Amino acid sequence: MKQRATLSIPFLIATSMALVPRAANAQVTIGGRAGTLGLGAELVVITNEVVSLRAGAGLAGFDADVTSLFGLEDNRQGSLAVPKSMYTLGLDFAVGNFRIGGGVLYKERNPVYALDLGDGARIDIGGNTYTQPEVTSLTTTLVSREWAPYALVGLGQPVARGLGLFLDLGVAFLGDSDLAMSATGQGRVVASRRFRRDLDTERQNVRSDAGDLVKYWPILSLGVQFGFGEGKRRRGERW
Repeated sequence: MKQRATLSIPFLIATSMALVPRAANAQVTIGGRAGTLGLGAELVVITNEVVSLRAGAGLAGFDADVTSLFGLEDNRQGSLAVPKSMYTLGLDFAVGNFRIGGGVLYKERNPVYALDLGDGARIDIGGNTYTQPEVTSLTTTLVSREWAPYALVGLGQPVARGLGLFLDLGVAFLGDSDLAMSATGQGRVVASRRFRRDLDTERQNVRSDAGDLVKYWPILSLGVQFGFGEGKRRRGERW
């Protein structure tokens, strides 16, 4: 079932693009993006001076080192894995040099935060303290449904021709989401009943602290685009 849904995404994007009216002033823009939607490509059809249809695909994921951002100790390293295969399909409405947009996001995998412990590092899990190598890593996964609506505000309009930059800021609404937690380390420790109980307690504590934040995925994308149309330039298409 999941494979069928996955295969339908490129078809859905292609079909949507094919249904765009072939207006005399329609322009096509291609580009690349990088950010919390992964590393990928975008195709934009500029239907008029106000409305654009956008389709994007995350072709590659990446790991972001968040050790300094989270203020971790020297013998700890944190990383956030942004998965590949994040697809977006939506509409943008031009407001001067800004855009207001919305659509739907599809993802095959979930974002993962991993904490790796160095030699002798100590960590509190569920109220009990463990020392590396008893526990060598702790992984937290944001588990949510595959489909999610999104809304964004953008800077920079799609270019009718030539090169341009764009920035998207927004959020995807994940709905009923949860956290899953796992750990690696010495087998006798991580397989013990006590540790499994502590790990579940830790997961519940983190979930409680996060509150409604787990229901949202931030959208931050910076991209470059190229328009190869011959029509009239859009107002405010560069920044």
